[in-house]
Amino acid sequence: MRTTVMAVRVFTVANESRYVVVRNVPALGVIEDLLKRLSLYGKVCEYRLLDHPDDRQVALQFETSADDDNEFTDVVWVEYETVNNARHAKNRGVQKPFFGSKLQISYAPQFESREDTADKLAKRRQLLLRRAQAGSRPEKKRPAPVVAQEETKRARDFQHRIPV
Repeated sequence: MRTTVMAVRVFTVANESRYVVVRNVPALGVIEDLLKRLSLYGKVCEYRLLDHPDDRQVALQFETSADDDNEFTDVVWVEYETVNNARHAKNRGVQKPFFGSKLQISYAPQFESREDTADKLAKRRQLLLRRAQAGSRPEKKRPAPVVAQEETKRARDFQHRIPV
């Protein structure tokens, strides 16, 4: 029996960000096409092509990939409107090839300001409180389906017709 080992990476709330870095973009002048694709997952507020080595180093300081200085690929920094949009882009944006290349999308929390981080943590706290309150509500009794009520009525009528 053959088992497949899959790498799993866990992201905390602090690691997630509305800022993402997209790597392995072909250097063919396809930035507009990339933005169209990334716009499928949410509103893109701002983007920058990281073509200077210093910019790439700052953006990729937490990444371990060795082929980041490839002259045939570009690195693009993207700011989404919400963290949720960036999460969808990170998960779904890498599923299909883009001009023959598989995109690599990673969060870039190093670009967040203190206000961004505080806002992100406050929104997450509110979401967890809403989920906790929704889970503690007693369930309402649902009315029986109409089909079941009709079947019960037919069964009672049938019992009355049988002579004893």
